[in-house]
Amino acid sequence: PYTTLFRSMQDTGGTLATIEAGIAAVQALPEALREVLILKNWGDLTFPAIARMTGVSVATATSRYRYGLDQLRATLSPLLT
Repeated sequence: PYTTLFRSMQDTGGTLATIEAGIAAVQALPEALREVLILKNWGDLTFPAIARMTGVSVATATSRYRYGLDQLRATLSPLLT
């Protein structure tokens, strides 16, 4: 899902400004959401592993991932159309 957003950005031209907007959107996320997104997508970790690493329940790790994706979609959707 997260990588899909960036692939969509590349498919729409992938200009430097668009890519920078994607990076800024990730950086603007609350730390707890950003941490889970990074561990899941770039760390390729499972939600149980993320939960252990961050000291939260699996349900909380999953929710943080979903909320983070929702916020990224809301921020980046104008760039993807």
